[in-house]
Amino acid sequence: MSIYYHGTTRKNARQIIRTGFKPKAPSRAVWFTRSWRRAMNRANRKADKSKDEAVVLKCDLNVQQFHKQVSSHQIAAKGSIIAIRAPVPSAVIISHLSAQNPLALPLPSRTTPKHLVEWVSGQLTERLNNLLRLKPYKGVQKRDPGIERLAQWVIKHYDANPASVAPGALLQIASQWLPEYFDGVEIEPKTLRVHRTKPVKLEPEPVEEVDPREEEAFDCLDASTSKRRIRGLKLLEALGDADLFNWCTMYLEDESREVTIAALRIILSCDAGDSDVIKPLANAADKRIRAAAIAALAKHSGPEVLYWIERGLKDCEACMRLETAAMLPQLDATEHRDLFELVRYDPNPEMKRLARKMTDGKGFHEIQW
Repeated sequence: MSIYYHGTTRKNARQIIRTGFKPKAPSRAVWFTRSWRRAMNRANRKADKSKDEAVVLKCDLNVQQFHKQVSSHQIAAKGSIIAIRAPVPSAVIISHLSAQNPLALPLPSRTTPKHLVEWVSGQLTERLNNLLRLKPYKGVQKRDPGIERLAQWVIKHYDANPASVAPGALLQIASQWLPEYFDGVEIEPKTLRVHRTKPVKLEPEPVEEVDPREEEAFDCLDASTSKRRIRGLKLLEALGDADLFNWCTMYLEDESREVTIAALRIILSCDAGDSDVIKPLANAADKRIRAAAIAALAKHSGPEVLYWIERGLKDCEACMRLETAAMLPQLDATEHRDLFELVRYDPNPEMKRLARKMTDGKGFHEIQW
């Protein structure tokens, strides 16, 4: 088995379980890593952004099989990360946090009967439409009398038996009270797989415009020259790729120092990142790599940000201090006066110029010796 992990949110995980992993623009890649921790960090970042719960899917990926099915430039693998620029079936999933009953409804506590019916109706509507693969505007509606009756039945069931409602029983009753949505549909009670005995009229998929820079970016990332690989990363940055941080981390151990430095600098434009991936480079032999790494840590290391900024500003190398000083505008000059003073009295003229620009009009005064 080749075990990989995919970090996502609970809502996305449910969709993946039903329809598989679908690449999304602009990079159109599905990300997997051999590190559970990295997958969980990615899941936490996505969950924080969408106010959802973090979920890690454990998968068995036969990479050699994918190489036979797709072209070589659709699979990028470096270190512990693999990005597949093609759909990946849900059959690769071994286990996940949402693998239980997708119709289960943990009822909220401390709510009025009216609000409880309202909540259960909404939850049932969403779950049934997802299970039957119906779009919300064509599927079961929250105000449907059948849904309200079903909600009342679920609440009474929970009152009598706190255990989860068996999906088979729930679906049987739902098919009686919502017959129009179950016409021509067969559902396996154990696996909850949906089979349609009548053809469904499919709506044409909207034609999605593809930015010509997308393919150029991936051609560049596969190039043998460092300049082309750097251009590939910069194109992804210009496209606003949501997985830009992951793409950059794949090139942190590139054979070219210039590519590593470029990847670290592009990481500065990412909304969030995993500091543990960057930390080893803060001790690199190359001072330019160290400088770029500490600047990236000064943005993406959470509670350790102040430590990395102070470390960079006190380094004996001018390039280290300059790259770190560029991160100071994210801090309040009054609250972190000691760090800004380090720049103001740095012997490097460029540091002093930066200091004047950042502290002008903020109550800083030259010390008279």
